[in-house]
Amino acid sequence: MSALVTDGEVTPASLLPESRSPKGVSGVDRIGQRYAPGLARIAALSTAHLASKFEELGIEDCTLSAEEIATDSFAGWCEAQQDELVLFHYRAAPVNGGIVAAIPARLVNRLVDIHFGGTGEDAKSGTDFSPAEQLFIGRLAERLAPALSQSWSGIVDMKAELRATTTELVDCSFLKPHELVSVQPLTVNIPGGDNAELFLIYPLSGLKAVPALTDEQAMPASPTIDPVWFDSLNDAVMQVRLPMRTIFARPEISLRQLMQLKPGEIIPVFMPNRIPMSVSGRLFAHGTVGDSNNRIAVKIEEIEKGRKS
Repeated sequence: MSALVTDGEVTPASLLPESRSPKGVSGVDRIGQRYAPGLARIAALSTAHLASKFEELGIEDCTLSAEEIATDSFAGWCEAQQDELVLFHYRAAPVNGGIVAAIPARLVNRLVDIHFGGTGEDAKSGTDFSPAEQLFIGRLAERLAPALSQSWSGIVDMKAELRATTTELVDCSFLKPHELVSVQPLTVNIPGGDNAELFLIYPLSGLKAVPALTDEQAMPASPTIDPVWFDSLNDAVMQVRLPMRTIFARPEISLRQLMQLKPGEIIPVFMPNRIPMSVSGRLFAHGTVGDSNNRIAVKIEEIEKGRKS
């Protein structure tokens, strides 16, 4: 007889990486830390370059400061956002997948109000932008492109180009929900108002194409392979147990002799100098027979080389 459980006894599960995984457990954190030092250097330059672009649009005394980089799935990051956002997608080779800049709609509304002569304090909120506001957003997105390029100048030669703009967060075509991203928050301070955060979002699979970000050798980039999934799969495969078999002798007799065998008869066996060792039915190595700790053992003398296709 099956037992019934209440809703309170059920724990929800997710196939996506947790935003805050336990220390020492999550492969997401380990991969994110691989690029954190390089991205931190880029963020330090971004604060000055981006602030200068705001000033070019008439936003004076604007300052930016870099916060701690976080690594998460794109869906996980989206779920944590409380503000409506405007996303700018930049083509930014060699970063495969480009770079996404996410700006709170309330910050955009305030910048628009200041640009057109207001104080920004009474700016409306939301993503229902007028044609004039959309024009300003386009100018802002284009102005940020050279700032991103300049920020990467000490790492790699990059020319960021605006590709698209959207207010669709979860359903945007720039990044897939399960895709892992490194997110660099930049706190924007405009005198006379509350601070807001601007986010620079980098797909981890795209950062793999920029070896200068880390001390590691260049790795082939793949926008379709989740690195955390790959590391977990590799760890799991390494724990698989495979049957190993050693054949000490393999005599051959005719069917007539086999049918005539009787209890007590002896089959002569020839012991070769080296015996084969197979793993899951495939030849793996050759070795010699000996003993270890009072047990019969085989010493591996030669590993078989795989066939070249």
